[in-house]
Amino acid sequence: MEGFSSTPERFFEVGWEAQQSGAHTAKLSLCAANEPHVLSGITNAIAKQDGAIASLRVTRRQDECDVALEAEVRDVRHLANIMAGLRACPGVIRVDRARS
Repeated sequence: MEGFSSTPERFFEVGWEAQQSGAHTAKLSLCAANEPHVLSGITNAIAKQDGAIASLRVTRRQDECDVALEAEVRDVRHLANIMAGLRACPGVIRVDRARS
């Protein structure tokens, strides 16, 4: 720092919060049975964990459907709770973090 004392214009104050707050978006990929009420179970599982759905896309096949969704989460623990709730839903076969 001594070598820079003659040029104080090169210094400026910076700061950051110790912890980020607010919602983050997590992309999830689900495989579920193509049956009535499975989608409502998925949305209810997210709501029970105080999550919010930012986007949802369903691709149906004969026996199964692929669900791509973006959920707003507070932190990693919140995401883990949402994913556990989704895995417990009747008709849900698989839940994974989607790759960007």
